[in-house]
Amino acid sequence: ILLVVLYTIQGLPLGLTFSSVPLLLRSSSSYAEIAVFSLAGYPYCLKLLWSPIVDAVYSPKIGRRRSWVIPLQLILAVTLYFTSFYVDETVDQKKAPNIYTLTAVFFFLVTLAATQDIAVDGWALTLLSHKNQSAASMCQTIGLNVGFFLSFTLFLSLSSPTFCLNYLSLSAPLLSLSLYLKLCVGVYVLVTVVVILVGEGEEEMGEGGRVTVAGVYKQVIEISFLPSMRLLFVVLLSCKIAFIAHDSVTSLKLVDKGFGEENMGLFAVIEFPAQIFFAFQTERWCRGDKPLNPWFVGYIVRLVACALAPLAVYFYPEGDDVNPSHPYFYMYLGLTLVNAFGSTMMFVSIGAFFARISDISIGGTYLTLLNTLSNLGGTWPKFFILYLVDVLSHYECTKTQGDDEVLDFVCDSKDSSACSAAGGTCLAIRDGYYYCNILCLIIGFGLLWYFKGAIGRLQGLARTSWAPFSLEKKV
Repeated sequence: ILLVVLYTIQGLPLGLTFSSVPLLLRSSSSYAEIAVFSLAGYPYCLKLLWSPIVDAVYSPKIGRRRSWVIPLQLILAVTLYFTSFYVDETVDQKKAPNIYTLTAVFFFLVTLAATQDIAVDGWALTLLSHKNQSAASMCQTIGLNVGFFLSFTLFLSLSSPTFCLNYLSLSAPLLSLSLYLKLCVGVYVLVTVVVILVGEGEEEMGEGGRVTVAGVYKQVIEISFLPSMRLLFVVLLSCKIAFIAHDSVTSLKLVDKGFGEENMGLFAVIEFPAQIFFAFQTERWCRGDKPLNPWFVGYIVRLVACALAPLAVYFYPEGDDVNPSHPYFYMYLGLTLVNAFGSTMMFVSIGAFFARISDISIGGTYLTLLNTLSNLGGTWPKFFILYLVDVLSHYECTKTQGDDEVLDFVCDSKDSSACSAAGGTCLAIRDGYYYCNILCLIIGFGLLWYFKGAIGRLQGLARTSWAPFSLEKKV
């Protein structure tokens, strides 16, 4: 339960950074500007740089993991509290948001959450017995999904005037981003009190006793040059390219076409329990000798979902009121659940594999190394894809009078006020989203057979193949 709670509060700032804020920005920002904001998520992929410090520096009186978890959560609470006073104005959809200030603030929040993740990952290896270590990825999946649910689904729904009017009969939204951040402050303080009161438990240090910062950095370098690790790195850095256009742009495109944010919230409400169920099922499948088999199945499922997504966007019934009574709502809901099934299978499966091969003496850093590469695989292409969508797109202002088209000039999808003032409509003559999606899918299908062989080789390696050279000599 403690692990699930800690991963949940970690998911609160991540859900805002990766999902909610980009949707709030879309109505007044270009894809290039959203690409700038996506840089706020990079600390989650760079946490390996400081993870040895988290593993090696701590107070024995407080505990190896609580020495970091307690102050980090308090700093997060303080940062969220002060941010709440000006965040609504910064994300104001009626005027150009201050992208760079917003990016800097969320960059700092994600850095704190990423550092907490290092400590919690290492704590998970000692809280769970070796035979139950595959459950660590299930706890992470459930916790992060709950955090994302609160920061994405619940927040967007209760901050949407349409949702509150249609489903709660309220004339005004219940939540603003400012109020939500203040509520998160209370959650962080409460959980921190619980962590202070709960003991850390016995910490196992592995073969070499207490490690030093220099020693951990040395072992990280040794691990990185292992032949087994090089193969795993290639898989982790390339496996999410196929999905990046869908994950980053599809929901934004649907919102552009009129698919309400309240519908996204309803989707996530339905998707949340399904992901929890998928996580439990996948954890059971990962208990055998081949924990990566569900990962490969999930990869294929996601390829299919991402191939169908552009069709769902292209055939969106513009002009219709898409709501829970419209057939399109259920069609896209089905596609969303298929993608969630594949995504959860991949996440839980790779997490179970990470827990199995990690060395407990540098557990936080070892898992961070692996999770960093896994996260980086889904982050490094994101900036380029969002930027490329804008570069490859072409919009023109058109107005039809009888059989003639007039006002034919280039316009900006972000700011079409000049076109509207002239009585025209800013239409996409060429949409870069489709080109980017096709490019990603070609790469994804091209790598399919490589991944099949790679996971077979990875699962066939002995546990000693993953140990640092310095520890291997001691065994």
